Amino acid sequence: MSTSPAPVRRILIADDDPTILRSLSVHLDRWGYEAVPARNGAEALAALQGDDPPRVAVLDWNMPGVDGLEVCRQAREAQPLEPPYLILLTGRGGQEDLIAGLEGGADEYLPKPIDPDELLARLHAAWRIVDLQDRLSNRVRKLEALPPPADIVEENHAVLRQTLRLCAMTMEEVLTFQGLPRHLLIALRTCRGLCVEALGEGSEPGAINGKVR
Repeated sequence: MSTSPAPVRRILIADDDPTILRSLSVHLDRWGYEAVPARNGAEALAALQGDDPPRVAVLDWNMPGVDGLEVCRQAREAQPLEPPYLILLTGRGGQEDLIAGLEGGADEYLPKPIDPDELLARLHAAWRIVDLQDRLSNRVRKLEALPPPADIVEENHAVLRQTLRLCAMTMEEVLTFQGLPRHLLIALRTCRGLCVEALGEGSEPGAINGKVR
């Protein structure tokens, strides 16, 4: 039985230097990706905010007009549930610049001049995270589409109630960690809410603490 070929993975590359843009395009093509070139930040934003945006982007920080850091901020605002994976390229090497880039929305920070082997490794890692994000998003949508529990798990099902409470409490504790990806936050909150609904207990954070028997 024949199977359709897997779609080519598209990667946005944005740099105002045409030599670097061309070099990145050649590397991506050799690695089996489809390059989506952008000559400046405005073109990069247009691609990331379009109907079928690339899921991974490699952005130069220093571009005229809209720089790479601003592209990161606006791209995350435009796709809050399934944001692209953003790799920021820069010749800046200071720790303050690194912190500013990551806090501005970049997922990775790659120094110039670009090492092709390092870039390829970062792209492999990026697609693993994007694939995980897609799977979590699909599962959350399926969970949200389910009807609410018709019956609450009764007290005589003590082991099941304890299991649900432990699951809900574990997810609640994980949610207190700073810096969790948004797609993971959504998945955890959805699953925690379903556990609490099945228990018939309060949905506010902390409502089930101390009830494990």
